[in-house]
Amino acid sequence: PPPPPPPPPPPPPPPSPSPPLPPPSPSPQLVFPATTPAGAANSTACGPGRSPYHVLLTASSGHYQRWQTRVFFHHYTAIKAAHPCSDLGGFTRLLTLPDRLTLAEEDRGLSAVMTTIVARELTKETEDLGFVVLNRPTSIRAVLASGQLAARLAPDERHVFIVETDHVLLKPLPNLLATAAGGEEAAAYPFHYMDPRRPGCAPIVRRHAGSAEAAARVQQVGPSPLLISLEALRRVIDGWVNISFDMKRDGEADAEFNWMLEMWGYSVAAARAPLKHLVVERLQIEPSQQFGVRITPEAAGPRWYEAGGEPTHHVLHYTFSHEFSRDGVPMVDNRDGEWKLDKRAFQRGVPRDLPPPPRCALEAAWVLWRKLHETMEAAAPGPNHWEDAPLPASPTAVLAARTRALSSLGVGARLVGSGPWRWGGDGDLYLLRGGWAMTPWGSARWGAAQNWHEVAGDAAPAGAQVVLYLCGYQRWTHSARLEEEGGTTTLVLEGRPPPPAAGDARGGGGAGEEAGAARSEQSRAVLQGPLLTPTADEAEDAASAIAAAD
Repeated sequence: PPPPPPPPPPPPPPPSPSPPLPPPSPSPQLVFPATTPAGAANSTACGPGRSPYHVLLTASSGHYQRWQTRVFFHHYTAIKAAHPCSDLGGFTRLLTLPDRLTLAEEDRGLSAVMTTIVARELTKETEDLGFVVLNRPTSIRAVLASGQLAARLAPDERHVFIVETDHVLLKPLPNLLATAAGGEEAAAYPFHYMDPRRPGCAPIVRRHAGSAEAAARVQQVGPSPLLISLEALRRVIDGWVNISFDMKRDGEADAEFNWMLEMWGYSVAAARAPLKHLVVERLQIEPSQQFGVRITPEAAGPRWYEAGGEPTHHVLHYTFSHEFSRDGVPMVDNRDGEWKLDKRAFQRGVPRDLPPPPRCALEAAWVLWRKLHETMEAAAPGPNHWEDAPLPASPTAVLAARTRALSSLGVGARLVGSGPWRWGGDGDLYLLRGGWAMTPWGSARWGAAQNWHEVAGDAAPAGAQVVLYLCGYQRWTHSARLEEEGGTTTLVLEGRPPPPAAGDARGGGGAGEEAGAARSEQSRAVLQGPLLTPTADEAEDAASAIAAAD
């Protein structure tokens, strides 16, 4: 007989297991509203040619995202009612809740007006790896797996429009995929800060894409706002979840992508699927005081900043802060403004008495302020009321109150209204009432240095009589003293020394150098003629004003 066959080779060792993903969510809970919001039903009188899509708003628990949800839903219903024959279709809120909360404890009446699917929220710091945004792909995967998202779509809704809470609809988005001729299965916005070819990003993208071919397909898009077919969403969802978690565990990717990590997880997963996007610049606008883009093409009134005409984009994304001085000068390089509108300042809600922007602030600040106030005014009493919150104190507003008082104290009272001080070849300096100054480098705050440490918490150097704050700084940038001789008064200014190390967070250091002024050497501004001396009554009034400011 033939010899027996050799024994089979031993099986290869199993690959080392990847860290486990969070357990799948139990079936999400579907909650229908008691009433149908105005304009929610599709019009039957629109005729052929409509291609409606379903709006899916992803949200997490807490005050912060709850007030943003109210703002989005208010403007969704208003636009849908105004444009009943647009492609804007039905609406579902996908809400993640931690195990410790019930919908009744978290909801505050929202599910009474909007259909809500509740999915389990990942446990903070453990399952979500310290990154709460990972709840977005995991919750979408849960509602796809349970079939509840598909059940929410009307028979003529083949696409889903994924949005997030800090979005505001400005005008209806047509279903761009209904006429796409290049094989696109999704439409997305090109984020300028997501360039897969940038040197710091390219090797990370290549590593997580799995191949050079897939890496070359990565587009400069994210998962919100995103118009996508339900079939394509099913095809990309597992990769979106897995790659996002893998990137979070990858120290290099986590450091490079930071808060954009889950967005990169989606774009790389789409390239691997593969999934081609129609890239739409006009889909979204992300304005701030630095990105001074208009939202409407022309002004509605005599002033240039008033909104007028149809918005140029479909979605307003208010992720960036709006920071202005009291007279509407935009703060650049992330400096603090005396008036600011930043969603992060309103963790507990937006106050009804939120003051309007300065008269000359850019149009985008006015548009956002109006959108918030329209939502507040429309919120009816009852369970779905607007959750009011106190107006947060602005450090720069406190500074303004203190400098207004200090400009009337001691030597400050002599300097009020003086000028122009001739500042060599750089320009003129005016010291105005109310603590305002105009300098060769823009507007500023000023005040007498007397008791400055006690009043402003920021000690002026010995011998200084005046301190100057260039616009946007929370610590003084220049100090000054007076020299008087022979009818000529000289204001000797000295720039604040730079901070001891790069990146020092104490603020203000080095501002004089940025403005073109000296750092430690002295600058001299000359005023011809004597200064006035304040009366005893004026000094007493100034002391009372400082006490009131504090």
